Amino acid sequence: MNVKDNKTKNIIVICLIIGLSFFWTGSGYITWMYHMMNYHPLAKIDMYSEVTGYLFQCLGLIIFTMVVKKNKTIITKNQPFIITSFIDLFMIACAVMVPDGSLSLMFGYIMNVFHGLVAGFYLTRLVTYVSQQNRGVAFGLGYGLGSIGSYVISIFDNGNFIMSRYSLLVYLAAVLITSALICVKRFDTDAVIENEDNEHMKKTDMSFALDYKILLLAGLTVFMLSMAKNSGFYFSTIDMADGISLELTRTFYALGLIIAGIVNDKNRKLGAVLCVSTLAFPFALLVLKSSLESSIVVWILSYGFFGFFSVYRVVLFADFAGKKENLIWIAGMGLMAGRLGDAAGAYAGMKLMDNISVLVLLAALVFMVTIFLFVLLFQKIYTPIIVSAEERKGIEDFCRSFLFSPREHDVFKLIDEGLSNTEIADRLFISENTVKFHIKNILRKTESKNRIELLSNYERYKA
Repeated sequence: MNVKDNKTKNIIVICLIIGLSFFWTGSGYITWMYHMMNYHPLAKIDMYSEVTGYLFQCLGLIIFTMVVKKNKTIITKNQPFIITSFIDLFMIACAVMVPDGSLSLMFGYIMNVFHGLVAGFYLTRLVTYVSQQNRGVAFGLGYGLGSIGSYVISIFDNGNFIMSRYSLLVYLAAVLITSALICVKRFDTDAVIENEDNEHMKKTDMSFALDYKILLLAGLTVFMLSMAKNSGFYFSTIDMADGISLELTRTFYALGLIIAGIVNDKNRKLGAVLCVSTLAFPFALLVLKSSLESSIVVWILSYGFFGFFSVYRVVLFADFAGKKENLIWIAGMGLMAGRLGDAAGAYAGMKLMDNISVLVLLAALVFMVTIFLFVLLFQKIYTPIIVSAEERKGIEDFCRSFLFSPREHDVFKLIDEGLSNTEIADRLFISENTVKFHIKNILRKTESKNRIELLSNYERYKA
């Protein structure tokens, strides 16, 4: 079987693992919320689920990140992922079966910690076994399938099935299928890398050093993006009690996720811009939400636009994690920062909902700060590096001495900046296959085996 076929199988299996995991964690979360309605006031359930619950998910992601940073081999082992999934399922069962509101809340919080751990496992596998140019689709389609799954099980028994304990049997089946996929599939790591020069970049490139300032800036940007979105609208349990189907509106989330995944894989810059452009939406939400009918529209639109936030914050940090083998621990930090922002925005929305004017002012302030941070981040990771006149002359002399074509000159300059094939293709507005063709010619002309040797030859040439 060729590399292309293995690459496709990797994408499909990872997509299914993500989809199934998101299905039973997300649906179990909904079942827990319905169960909590029997014991707690609706306004408090919002605080428990969308503020404290999200913070416990962040805790799970933090724990996972710390463990992987110390021992990255855990992500390639099947047992930890499977055991964590079954413990998570057990916590869901406890949270929705105990006949006590306090115990349900306690088990629900533990459940959310394990939700974070499960997310950490599938996000690191996304980075490990799916190439950069396919991560958006794999993640977006996976989350989309999970969202649709939540809706499908909700239509049984006149919408009561997802509220019942029988839904646990479906979640058990999903965990068993996920475990089977994890155990049966032997991932082809070579299929992640499509040519030799990229393989060496992935495994041995020491030129890429993690800039913690950029990482912090990216985390703050994602946090503010999510806070801006949730400060305008959070998913109120009161609306659910009034008849809005959370499961139905999540099907529109699926559509937004799939579109966002495709867009981000085509062009990361466009995905980033579209993500930020949807920040105008929270202001409209504050005006639109006045009746049940308008609330339904708001829920649908919100979930649709939320797909761009969900995909971008994951692929942004997945790209960081994929730059170098020992950076895999970064993979879940985008979701972590996003969940923190979700919690902060939801908290602000709940506390200020009776004072719309103050909430609008807060949303506007958050919006301005977010735009400022985003512009800084965009300049750092999406705009060309400004090189000195001396460096530019060195590149031109090197390209001239090896008879590079004008396009090969452009490609080599971006290789020197440390860009991947996908990033070079985006920057030059050409296909990735064309980039590979030019790189192959550059390596041949310079008698280099891979990018590392090419850049070493360039350094020797300058010296």
